[in-house]
Amino acid sequence: MSLFDRSSVLLIPGETVVKLGRCDGKVPGGEALGVNLSLPTGKGKIKWEKIKGEMVLTTNRLLIVGERGRLRRKVMTFLNLDLRCIEAVSTSKRLIGKQKLSLSTDILTGKLETMEFNLEDASSWVAAIRGQIWQTPQQVMAIFLKNKESYERGDLEGKTFVNMLKYFNFRDDDDGKYWTIGVRSEKWYYHDGVNWVKGTPPSSLSKVVSQTMPDFPMAPTKEKCTQCNSENVMTAKFCVTCGQRLT
Repeated sequence: MSLFDRSSVLLIPGETVVKLGRCDGKVPGGEALGVNLSLPTGKGKIKWEKIKGEMVLTTNRLLIVGERGRLRRKVMTFLNLDLRCIEAVSTSKRLIGKQKLSLSTDILTGKLETMEFNLEDASSWVAAIRGQIWQTPQQVMAIFLKNKESYERGDLEGKTFVNMLKYFNFRDDDDGKYWTIGVRSEKWYYHDGVNWVKGTPPSSLSKVVSQTMPDFPMAPTKEKCTQCNSENVMTAKFCVTCGQRLT
């Protein structure tokens, strides 16, 4: 019997379990431990607590349950997070080469805070979590823009932002095209087998498999000047070669 089956967590009507696995990491401790983090609070500082337990992804939330007490007989909820409160999800490398699952939310202190967890096949968890959150190109773009703004303000670390970018990749099951968002242009691109080309993604991402690109480079981070065809960094407003304004 899993820890989740032994816990007192009740699923609401229509809610189902999507993925389940063992994990360890840090969660908000103290008064925040075990509370339902489903509404913005933005209060105080976080006291982190190390935990070991079972991560459970449902269609509505992300939970972590684990054993407590001297005889480890009591199963309690360490984390109960509404999926709508997750602002960024990605993987980060550990020292030994394996990956951690990184989750960022702003409901704890009013600014983005990141939780990291060790678990098997972290990238599959990223895909599964994102698959429950993002459904249309408009929703994906809104999340991307919010995270880009957080990065530009300095609320989101550069390393976290870069790790997150590779998860803005989708595959259209109907025609096999791979889609992603250009960091600078904030436009959708598909890969034609050779280059990234601007285009209009499918109206719904329900038939798009969430995964990293097979062997493709990241979507354009440099802008080509339409006047002289020179490449410019994504933050440039004017071409360094001819002075043409970049669009």
